[in-house]
Amino acid sequence: MYYFRKIEGIKEAYIGYLTGSDYLKVICDNNYEIRRRIFYENVRDYQGLKNKVNQEIRETINNPSTRGQFVLLNNGVTIITKSVTSLGANTFELSDFQIVNGCQTSNEIYNCKEVAADIYVPVKIIYTTDTDIISNIVKATNRQSPVPEEAFITLNKYHKELQLLFNQYSKEMPLELFYERRSGEENDIREKYGDYQIVTLHGIVRAFESVYFQNPHIILKTNPANILKNKENSLFDSKHKGEIYYIASYLFAKFVYLQQQRFFSSYDYALRFYIIMVVRILMVK
Repeated sequence: MYYFRKIEGIKEAYIGYLTGSDYLKVICDNNYEIRRRIFYENVRDYQGLKNKVNQEIRETINNPSTRGQFVLLNNGVTIITKSVTSLGANTFELSDFQIVNGCQTSNEIYNCKEVAADIYVPVKIIYTTDTDIISNIVKATNRQSPVPEEAFITLNKYHKELQLLFNQYSKEMPLELFYERRSGEENDIREKYGDYQIVTLHGIVRAFESVYFQNPHIILKTNPANILKNKENSLFDSKHKGEIYYIASYLFAKFVYLQQQRFFSSYDYALRFYIIMVVRILMVK
C-alpha cells in the first residue's frame, strides 16, 4: 500500500491492492457471508447475476487466462473508513467503514470465491470524517459507469430516514411498501411482493407531484428526473414530514392493487395520477 501524505481534509489515504483471499476477509462476516451493510453508502446495491457488467467481471475471474489480469481490467474498490490502524507490514485494521465504490466487483468476487483467492484487487482506503469530502468521493468514484445524477440524492440523510419510515409503516398498514433507495436494493424481496410495493425515487416523485402539487398532467409528459431538477428546492425538503411522501406513494400503490383486483378498468389506468389526487383532496375535506 502506498501512503499519501498531507491531503487537505483527509487524515490518511492509501492506495494499493489486496489478494482475493484478503479482500474476502474484508467483505465477509465470521460465517463467510457477504456483509451487506458495508455497501449502505454505495449509490447502487448489487445489480444481480444477469447484469452485463457483472457477467464480464465474473468471466474475468472464472477464466484462468484472464484471472491474472483482473488487477489491470478492474477499476477496483474505494473504502472510506472513520478509523484505521496500521499494524505494520501493510496490514491495517479498519472500523466503521463503507465500500462506496465497487459493490458490483465485491459481489462478483464473493460469487467466485472458490477461484478468486489468487486475484489482485485494486483498493483505495481513505480515512476521513469530512462529510463534504465523502460526498465528493462517492460522486467522483461512481462517474466511471452510468449513474443517474438523481441517484446521489438518495444518499442524503433525509432519504435514509424516509426509507426507515416506509419500513416502519409497512408493519402497521394493510399494504406493505418498501422504498428502494438504491437501485437493486430490494431485489431479494421482489418475488414476495408486487412491483408496485417496491417504491423508487421516481415513483415517489410522480406520486407526490400528483397528490400534493396537484399536477398529474405534468407527470404524464415529464421525466421525473427533470421534475427533480426543476423542483430541487421544493422536493424532499428537510422540513417536510416524511409521512407526506409515504401517503402519496401509498395512494398510488393502493390504486395499482385495486386495479389488479379488477376494481378499476384498464382504461382507468390512464387517469391514475388524477384519481389519487382526487382521493387525497377528499381525504382532507
